[in-house]
Amino acid sequence: MTQAQTVEKNIELNGYLLIHRAIERNLKLLEQHSREQVQPSIEKAAKIHAWWNLVWHIIEQHHLMEDNLTFPTYFERDPGLRAVMDGLTADHHVLDDLVIQIGGFLKLAEQPNANRQGAYNQYLDTLNKFNTLMFAHLEREEKIVLHAEETLFTPAEAEALGQKVLKSTPMKMLAVELPFIFSGADPAIEQKFYEVVPAFIKYLYKLSWRKKFVKRLAGYMA
Repeated sequence: MTQAQTVEKNIELNGYLLIHRAIERNLKLLEQHSREQVQPSIEKAAKIHAWWNLVWHIIEQHHLMEDNLTFPTYFERDPGLRAVMDGLTADHHVLDDLVIQIGGFLKLAEQPNANRQGAYNQYLDTLNKFNTLMFAHLEREEKIVLHAEETLFTPAEAEALGQKVLKSTPMKMLAVELPFIFSGADPAIEQKFYEVVPAFIKYLYKLSWRKKFVKRLAGYMA
């Protein structure tokens, strides 16, 4: 079975890869926009800081869902996977350190002093390091998860796990995570989402969540 066929055979894995692509897409957009700001004002630095906080919040919540629900389900089927996943823990420590640094540099860039520009330049360098490590981390993790999903679960079991993940995600989180996932994505993928989620989530997404996210993102980029 090819990787593409594996992705198509269940909702859970499709959703897993969708959010990874969304993380990459949104981080690239944030870095590109940040680099376009040659001498950002205090107000602009604050907007970029708020944008970064949103992106990191979504990434962090995704990781918590993996650690608390998805991966333990894999470990029940194959206990040996735990040691493999633990091999990625070192990445988490480095990423967490970079997150702290990014927040610190952006906070300094919001202060009215002569060091603002230097702090902002350090933010740009650190964000690039974060993105480089994050993208490599996601790629390594996906190789493990793709293999585990293909070998440990039937399509029905994988779909059931996907539904469990969806139901375990608080509505407040879905309100930002879902439009984050589909922002800048292929419209055909978004249409497929409409076909597999409960009607009330589709209604909330189309009527409210997507519009609020678009407005929020436009505000960060203004």
